Amino acid sequence: MIKEKERGETTEYVYNLLKEKIFEWDLSPGQKINISHLTREINISAIPLREALSRLNSENLVILEPNKGYRVSDILDTENMAKMLEARILLETHAVRNIIRLNNVSVTEEMAALTDEMFSTNTLH
Repeated sequence: MIKEKERGETTEYVYNLLKEKIFEWDLSPGQKINISHLTREINISAIPLREALSRLNSENLVILEPNKGYRVSDILDTENMAKMLEARILLETHAVRNIIRLNNVSVTEEMAALTDEMFSTNTLH
């Protein structure tokens, strides 16, 4: 029998794994989530998986449809991702302007490194 602490850690692991799969579109918007398939794939019981799905449901990343099960929310579809990217560009442009205005050029090297890292990990299909 799994101890409560171990189950909590497993749930947290599964939650983070599923969230990563959603954000990387390994589980795409609208896709039905097959619980039995995922339990075999991740090699866990259904309890921590269901707990993780419930948490993701409360964050609107997955949707629980009565009598059908879970599916990935459309919140991260192509259109919404484009809107988030647009908002990010606006925020980052504002931040750069403030850096220039305050003559804080020492952070530009760190920003360049972060930008390189973002482009190297870009997973949009």
